Order: sequence, then structure tokens, then C-alpha cells
Amino acid sequence: MQKNYIYGKNATIEFIANFPEKVITVFTTLVDLKSKFQNHPFLTKIVNKDDLDKLLGEKNLTHQGIVLEYKQFNYTPFKDLTTKNLDNKNAFYIILDQIHDPYNFGAIIRSAVLMGVDAIITLDHNQVEITPTVIKASGGTAFHIDVCRVANLGNIIKLLKEEGFWIYSSNLNEDSQNFFNVEFNTKTTLILGNESKGVGDKITKMSDINIHIPTLKVIDSLNVSVAAGIFMFDIARKLQKI
Repeated sequence: MQKNYIYGKNATIEFIANFPEKVITVFTTLVDLKSKFQNHPFLTKIVNKDDLDKLLGEKNLTHQGIVLEYKQFNYTPFKDLTTKNLDNKNAFYIILDQIHDPYNFGAIIRSAVLMGVDAIITLDHNQVEITPTVIKASGGTAFHIDVCRVANLGNIIKLLKEEGFWIYSSNLNEDSQNFFNVEFNTKTTLILGNESKGVGDKITKMSDINIHIPTLKVIDSLNVSVAAGIFMFDIARKLQKI
């Protein structure tokens, strides 16, 4: 089984502060950290720089003398979401349609956790997985939210509609509505699309409403993780999640 590492002083210290139970071992050249972590349940090993380079497989990564091995991330089966949120009248899901950049994915996860999103649903192909880079970009918050991987988003959207969810796609087509004018007062699923292509046509057609963020049109569109944060804040506020 492949081991999972994150590195860098800020990233590892933040991870330890928030998720000490997910840490297996801390490898560090910083001797003073051994005593700092002595009351934690994980192992702390003092090593040299070459040892850290070998762990990460590269010499030029700026690990700042500390690398952390964490426990395997476990995805949530979609059927568990149905059971968990059956009576949750303001359930809020995010569907990601083929997000490829791990930093975008991590940033979306971080915002989702902070805004009270109940789950993130992605494809099990053509989509970045929960990698160490994603974990680092999320600040470790990926461990605080249900993430589901599914084979077919169309089938999942049909099931969500049967469960009472309204489906909103981020889109700039002619039918798209200014999302600030949309009332979000029931089970909500927001679909965000690929960094270059956006939400696919098939998924767009299955959505109940297409929405967009009004801008000054200086450029074509916002970065997907930035747009996600704006969408999530206002939707979470209207759903009284925050």
C-alpha cells in the first residue's frame, strides 16, 4: 500500500493541531519538535535531510525539515449519504464534474467544510483523487467531510432528485440566472465544472436551474475554487448552515 505524506512546517503543524488522530509518524530534522509532540499518540522520529528526501522521492522539495505520514483517506459510499441525510431538510451537496487540479480540489474541500457542506461527490475517473497534495491544499479538512466517488454523475443526479434535492449547475449559458436572486430553501446540490470546459452539456440539461456569479466581465470567468467559495457562502447562508 502506498504511504501518504505531507510536508512543510506550516502544513504539518496545522494538520497535527487539527487531526492528531490521523497522524502515523512525524519525520523531522528539527530536534525540538520531538519534545513538543511527546504527548501525542503518534511516533516522532529524528532523521536527517537525506532521509526526508528519500521519503518524498525528490531532493528539491521544500519540506523545511519535516514530513508527516498520515492514515489512508476513506471515501464514503453514496448509499451512506442517503441514510445519513434522509431527514436533513437543508442538506447541501457539491458535485464536481471532472476537476483536474489538486490545488483547486483541496481549496474547494476546505471552503466546503467551513461552509457546512454535507458531502462532495466526484467521478471515479477523469477527476483528481484525494492525494497528499489535495490533503495539504485542504489543510487536512478532507477528513472532516464525506467525499463520494461514483461511476456516473447522471445516475446520481436522478437519485438525488428522487430524494428531494434541487440541482443547480454553475453555467454562463443564456438560461443562467444570477445566483444572488435565487432562493435556496430546500435540499441543494451545486454542480461545479472542469477548469476549462465547465459543467458538461448532459449534466447541464439535467439540472433544475443554471446559475452564475455576476462579474464585471473583465475576464471570461472566475477560477473554479474561487467561484466555489462565493457560491457556497451565499447558499450556506440562505440554508442557515452558517
